[in-house]
Amino acid sequence: MRRRGLTRKVIEKVCDALSIGATYSIAARYAGFSEAAIYKWLKIGRDEIERREKGEAPDKDKNIYVEFVEQVESAHADYGISLLQIVEKFLPNDPNLAIRMLEKRFPEYRQSTNVDVTSGGEPLKIVVKWGDFADDEQQAD
Repeated sequence: MRRRGLTRKVIEKVCDALSIGATYSIAARYAGFSEAAIYKWLKIGRDEIERREKGEAPDKDKNIYVEFVEQVESAHADYGISLLQIVEKFLPNDPNLAIRMLEKRFPEYRQSTNVDVTSGGEPLKIVVKWGDFADDEQQAD
């Protein structure tokens, strides 16, 4: 039996899988296609969306690909919301989880990881180790 390409049935199967957290690879196999096909269809759809946003006339043959992009994005959002609902349920009992969510959602609450490195005016010595090899003689100018 030959696969026919992107259809609404294929979109439904792929998005059903994505909406419960499947990767593109798993969703593609579930729908009977390769992961490469998923990426190809997404590219076609995104390219068409971009063309339309620039004011170009829609290519009606690409409507199915535009629909695919929209449905895939919706499936990802649905899965994200379901995960957030689970996290929200446990936030009151887990302050560390609450802090991590705060840092993810609001960048200004992230702990700084900037490191100030100075050499006191001396040349900075850089040691590169590769396996059992160490090059101790390399110095930055």
